[in-house]
Amino acid sequence: RAARGSPPREAGGPRASVRPRPAGGARRPACPGVPPDAMGACLPRPARTGGVRDDMAYGQNEAVHRAARARAPTMDGIPQFYGVSVSVLRRIKNRARAVSRQPGPPRSRGARRRAGEPLTVEDVVREIVRPATKGHSAGPYYEVLLGSEATKDVGPANVMVCLSWASRFDDVVSAIESSAAAEPAARYWLEPLCADFGQGRAPPPPPDAEAMRGVGRALLIWAPQDEPLALRRAWVAKALHATVEAGASLVVGLPRGQLSSFDDLLAADFDAVAERTAAVIATAAENAATSAREAAIVREAVVSALHDWLAARGEHRLHAEESRGDRVAPLDLRSQLGMHMRSLGRYSEAEPLLRDELELCVTAYGELDRRTLAAVNNVATLMHEGGELEEAEALYRRALRGYEQALGKVHEDTLVTVANLAALLHDMVQAALDGDEVAPADALRAGDEAEKLYRRAVRGRTKALGPAHDATQSTAAELDRLRADLDRLAAGRHTDRSYESA
Repeated sequence: RAARGSPPREAGGPRASVRPRPAGGARRPACPGVPPDAMGACLPRPARTGGVRDDMAYGQNEAVHRAARARAPTMDGIPQFYGVSVSVLRRIKNRARAVSRQPGPPRSRGARRRAGEPLTVEDVVREIVRPATKGHSAGPYYEVLLGSEATKDVGPANVMVCLSWASRFDDVVSAIESSAAAEPAARYWLEPLCADFGQGRAPPPPPDAEAMRGVGRALLIWAPQDEPLALRRAWVAKALHATVEAGASLVVGLPRGQLSSFDDLLAADFDAVAERTAAVIATAAENAATSAREAAIVREAVVSALHDWLAARGEHRLHAEESRGDRVAPLDLRSQLGMHMRSLGRYSEAEPLLRDELELCVTAYGELDRRTLAAVNNVATLMHEGGELEEAEALYRRALRGYEQALGKVHEDTLVTVANLAALLHDMVQAALDGDEVAPADALRAGDEAEKLYRRAVRGRTKALGPAHDATQSTAAELDRLRADLDRLAAGRHTDRSYESA
């Protein structure tokens, strides 16, 4: 039976995702060489951009959009997009590098590209795509390729690439190559290569849900890593919205040259990176989306894809660290990655990580070290949420004994574990009320102990934090809920109960 709630319920103490601080209370720097409170030096805080939109890539005229959709070929009534292989992208990348040796024409915002400056996506359109398609009967660049030896590299698109026209084209191709969408059969739809720029036509509208059902997958270019430019575009926001509505998948790609530094950040503080990138996404979605509903949908979709991507990058870095022969060094990464997997509901992947963490902590630090006790709590929390209540109870009791011996009975870490154990015993009462295989007599005994534990936590927090503190109030509310559940259970067995004042 799945456990009720998401223990541990209170902040502070032996929370599974918070690693113990070094002696003296100083927080370990999140990035090497960066002061403890200067996470902005690693991942700058997002700033509102004022809703930047790429005029060249997203026309505002709905009539133009409808006309563009009407021109698109269909298959079984579904709009058919054509894409190109990664080999085509590499050839164009090499062509862009050659073109970059000479200065380019003025860009949309007036500045001229300097000689030696890498081409952006916009530059590729102006300096490679438009000259190649000028005078051609068909507008899209891929149609030019259909008339050449590259025919085998063009086909129905199965990956929609969400990018910024301000991004370096090299970075876009590198991100595609390093992503989970990098497959031999992949055909990528990119505006520069697949949009019709002929006869003064406006750039294409974002794909709608019907189109994304035909494509099946979207790839978000995450560059630069601190504030991805693609997330600033209204076009991308609408494409991601359509991806969600279509039930299509979303993956993230980061340029290869940035992967190493990003992995270093993950190894230094996985939780901080996840928190900062989620904040970037929230701000970007708010800026780019045209409605609150669209912003919420885009934020949820991108955060979900990002969490899966972070988990994959974290595993990659952990394996790299372990290949050097030292399993203790990446202990923080192992712990935070395990709890990240747990937060995604991937319990089978989280369990070996957290059990290894516990084993390594016992060996390296001993049973009563705070890092070991936090590791015990990590596994207990995982078992609790996975419904393995018997093992979770034994682990919570082990952690409680350790905290009482190491820190005392009134320390906040101890009280958090007291409340966690009470919550687990409360779940047994809930199970009996729900008709699960828990005998009412056993549930009442568990409930009586849970009540004593909750009262202990309330008394300790009232004294240490005050009666109005959130932690005190939340534990008192849990106590009230437990009493109501015990009354219901006792009424079903015609048993009288009376309570002491907390």
